[in-house]
Amino acid sequence: YSLHTSDTGKVMGSGLTRVFDIDQSTGRQTQVGQDIWGRGSSDLTPDHSMAVISSDYRWMAVCSLGSGWAGFVRPGTGGEGWFDPSEGEVTMWELNEADASDPVSLPHWVEMGEPIRGEIIDGERFGFPVSISNRGEVVAVGSYSPDSGIRVHVNEETSPRVWTLKGSVITGEAPLRNERIETLPPGWWVSLSDDGNTVALGTFLKNSANLSGLVNVLQFDPSIGDWLPRGDPIKGKSASDFFGLSVDLSNDGKTIVVEELGVLGVGLISVFEFNEVSSQWNQLGSDLSGYLLDSMFQCRITANGHRVFAVFAIDNGYACVFDYDEQLYDWRVVGGIIEGPKQILTLALVSACPLQMDQCWQLGGQLGGMKMILEA
Repeated sequence: YSLHTSDTGKVMGSGLTRVFDIDQSTGRQTQVGQDIWGRGSSDLTPDHSMAVISSDYRWMAVCSLGSGWAGFVRPGTGGEGWFDPSEGEVTMWELNEADASDPVSLPHWVEMGEPIRGEIIDGERFGFPVSISNRGEVVAVGSYSPDSGIRVHVNEETSPRVWTLKGSVITGEAPLRNERIETLPPGWWVSLSDDGNTVALGTFLKNSANLSGLVNVLQFDPSIGDWLPRGDPIKGKSASDFFGLSVDLSNDGKTIVVEELGVLGVGLISVFEFNEVSSQWNQLGSDLSGYLLDSMFQCRITANGHRVFAVFAIDNGYACVFDYDEQLYDWRVVGGIIEGPKQILTLALVSACPLQMDQCWQLGGQLGGMKMILEA
């Protein structure tokens, strides 16, 4: 169900789970490493799983949400060792290169320590959302339960490797239970900086009872071993904005792009930059609009925080690239609108694409069983 690219755009992960290296000159896709298989249950739903890959494609998080759905089977287990489906889990993988002395050796994925599991809370579906640091040694994981919060785990380089909790569980303002809003994902969204020491938490089903939403950014303080707020929470402006529907941090954690549905249902994106002097988040340029009703976004931001990629994923699937103009202090569209087939369910961004306007952007989309690469 889920699709994700590395920051270079050369490598794409999708479905159950395969990773592909994309040749930039020919567009040809070559699988990297082995398949990571699922159980093949007949009751799979679109929420079943997702995979997130690191900037350089060497580390990957594979998530299974549980709640009766199939879990991922580690290669070589012969189908044994499946986790309790009521938990949900995240498995972390590292790509081992082929052995140069062995002509038949191929790159392969090796699991990093034991799976990170949920707490068997009813309906928790631990494993979504998820974000990983640049080198895959830190992972932030949420769940569907509004009572669970976000847990950040760090991989201790011991033998065998062990995942331990980094600081306390981040609860912030827990999202409201969203049974009445069945079309929306859970109330959390999370993004980590490259070093794993800054985390952004979008809580779009919160801010009193008006669902305006808010975003909290926290920074890890090694002196106390816990997370501290970085500036005040960034709040939605109006009731039912669902501000924080998704969030994405720049590499250094000092710029954040935030998605909201907006009161008119057209979708809005806002970018905020952290001011070191005032210790507050200031908006960078104007809001970016979705143009069409129900044109919910998926948004990503580049490493330096000055290029934003936005996908309008409902009805007519299309996308835009925005650059921040330092002279105008505002955003401008780069290269026009990228159009795709209707109801493109998932789209992923090449977030480290060079900033020249003539460079192509590659999008991966999934429509039924068909996967495609769009270029503009």
